[in-house]
Amino acid sequence: MSGKCDECGQSAAKYKCPGCGLRSCGLPCVKAHKARIGCTGKRDPTAFVKISDFDDNRIMSDYNFLEEALRVADVAKRSKYKSFVGGRKPGVLKELIYQARFRKTKFVHMANGMSRRIANTTYFNRKRKCMYWRVEWIFHSTDIRLVDENLDEHVNLGTVLEKHLSPQSHSPTARHQLREFLQQPVDQLKLLFKKELDDAKESYYELNINESLRQQLSFKTVLEFPEIRVVLPSDIDRFSMVEEEPKPVKLAVSPVKSVAEELVEQTGKTFREEEIKDEEQDKEQDDMKMYDFLGDLPGQADLLWKSMEVQPPSLMNDVEDGELSG
Repeated sequence: MSGKCDECGQSAAKYKCPGCGLRSCGLPCVKAHKARIGCTGKRDPTAFVKISDFDDNRIMSDYNFLEEALRVADVAKRSKYKSFVGGRKPGVLKELIYQARFRKTKFVHMANGMSRRIANTTYFNRKRKCMYWRVEWIFHSTDIRLVDENLDEHVNLGTVLEKHLSPQSHSPTARHQLREFLQQPVDQLKLLFKKELDDAKESYYELNINESLRQQLSFKTVLEFPEIRVVLPSDIDRFSMVEEEPKPVKLAVSPVKSVAEELVEQTGKTFREEEIKDEEQDKEQDDMKMYDFLGDLPGQADLLWKSMEVQPPSLMNDVEDGELSG
């Protein structure tokens, strides 16, 4: 290398900086030029290179640059799910399990890093007190798999299926595969849900297309998120169906005595109507405070209710109104 050092201008140049091309004579001048112009000393892999200067070394450099970019992207993707699974913090996962159990559904999550767990976008909206499920619709004997990222648990299954079978929502290739499904009335199609974690022969529940997802997942096991198979009536015999319907859980509810009856039994005295109403209002407010407190502890709520030998207020109201099946 000929010429003087570009930094000191006294000694002969020995080195050329890969980053800026400045010539230097030694380590002191190398450090000085980095501090002066803020040079990193590293070659810019994205810098323009003339065709005349392009050689095998440049090709290898570009290859290494692309490999490094892929490595960094892979590390970033793995780090995203290092602390929590499927984009969910552990507390959120516990709440999903609790809310599913409250709806009489067994929610089973997979191990960290499993693709099914990472793909799960199911969540619980506390403000609306509603589960939003990821649901995958598999159309039998086709390659079509449609996904609802966040499906409201109260939506009618038939309504969702009718939307998915709209001809305008599919490409010509997809419409060709779905032609038999498009020709059938939606209410004639069969919806099947696989019985999960069953060591016996693979079997399916038949879902009621006219009911909501919440109703149809009751007393069933969901592995991360529901997969619903859409089957033509002529193909239903190809599946092994669950013969016995899942038995509902019976809730033992002890008779609830009024405040007036409890006071009379304890003291033998009668009370004015105004005093009784005040006592009842205070008791109701205490119950609601306890319910709000338990709402922040989804993993411990059912244990605390059990220790108090009473049902949660929402369950008690459903039982009294005759709305809770089972």
